[in-house]
Amino acid sequence: MHRTPLRALALAAACVGVAALPAVASAKITIASDPDHPVAGDTLDLNGKLTGARHGNKALRLFEKKAGTGRYVQVARTKTKASGKYAFDVTDVDTNATWQVRSRGHGKSPKLLVPVALDANWSVAPADGSNQTIGAPITLGVTVTTKTGQGVPGVEVDWLNRDRRDAEVTDPLTSATTDANGNATTTVTFPGEPRPVNVIAKTVATKTNAAGRTALASSFQLQEPQVPGFPIQVSADPVTAGQLLTIATHTAPGQTITLLKHHEPAGSEAFAPFTSGPTDSSGNFSFPASFTENQTIFATNGSSNSARLAIGVKDVITGSVNTTTAPAGSTITLSGKVVPAHPGQHALLLEQTGTNPANGTPILHIRKEVAIGEDGSFETPFEVGHAGTRTFFFALNGGAENQGSIAALPTITVTPPA
Repeated sequence: MHRTPLRALALAAACVGVAALPAVASAKITIASDPDHPVAGDTLDLNGKLTGARHGNKALRLFEKKAGTGRYVQVARTKTKASGKYAFDVTDVDTNATWQVRSRGHGKSPKLLVPVALDANWSVAPADGSNQTIGAPITLGVTVTTKTGQGVPGVEVDWLNRDRRDAEVTDPLTSATTDANGNATTTVTFPGEPRPVNVIAKTVATKTNAAGRTALASSFQLQEPQVPGFPIQVSADPVTAGQLLTIATHTAPGQTITLLKHHEPAGSEAFAPFTSGPTDSSGNFSFPASFTENQTIFATNGSSNSARLAIGVKDVITGSVNTTTAPAGSTITLSGKVVPAHPGQHALLLEQTGTNPANGTPILHIRKEVAIGEDGSFETPFEVGHAGTRTFFFALNGGAENQGSIAALPTITVTPPA
């Protein structure tokens, strides 16, 4: 049978495994992920664009190589839009994986490694802003789960305390390993001075998952016992920065009371008086005050002192978005400000991924750390990959200067890509 030279060349190419249809020289496939550091159970949007000639309505294949495996597996197919854009939604990611998009005749995207952290959530912790006794045992617990909510055994959990001024340094408290149900529990004591505490829990990286952490800190105040006959209390604790509160004490009538304060942890700064006055005919003395940082205060009548009282002062966070409607694959801008300013530190961008059925609280996953400027402002671009309603928050986890705080941003509706 007679074959034309072109047919013979195509047949020869097929026989030796050479592609009969070479990639278009100008073609290029980009790839990005939303989020770029997901948590187990998240929906991962892999999106990008095919550029070059004839980029519309082209077939694409998505390949995945999971951590611990040696080969790529095709997991999905799609076609490009008329613009060349594409998107793959991968539900319930569970392990670190490398992704690649391929198109016959148009080449391959770069390989994209997406680390996936296990989901770590508080199971046992003091109530937010509660008062705990110095030296008393405090139970802390974390549950580590997979994409299906099942506990992961054998994961090391580290608990750390953020208690340094003007820094995000954490000091280790203790460690434990998750049990068969994914639970890790420990008991800690905090000796020393009255002060606010901000504890976070981190999971150590494994062969298949990236290191993770709780989205929010467990924040509370350490207090020493009251002095009989000389109590001291405040109308609210914790408070927000600048919030007015009332400090009250009681002792004998007609005595002069002096209130003293400091805002350094562990007594590294001397107490300084900030007001004084006489008790009334019933022995009561009160004073309105506001603070912008955590404080420790006490009262003295010249011959005896009240207990020292830690006051947690929460940051005030505000946030905004540049749009509340955006097409998938576009970049939005999220902005915020914190008072007082914490220049050089970071605000956390969190996204709500569900609701806890037990208590109705939002399930939050960290999306980004955003540097805070000199005036307390911060801003970040964020590419919204998959369509749907997206709910974000800005948060600070707190430290020696202030207790952490959180603020919800306007809900964003992400429409399908054009």
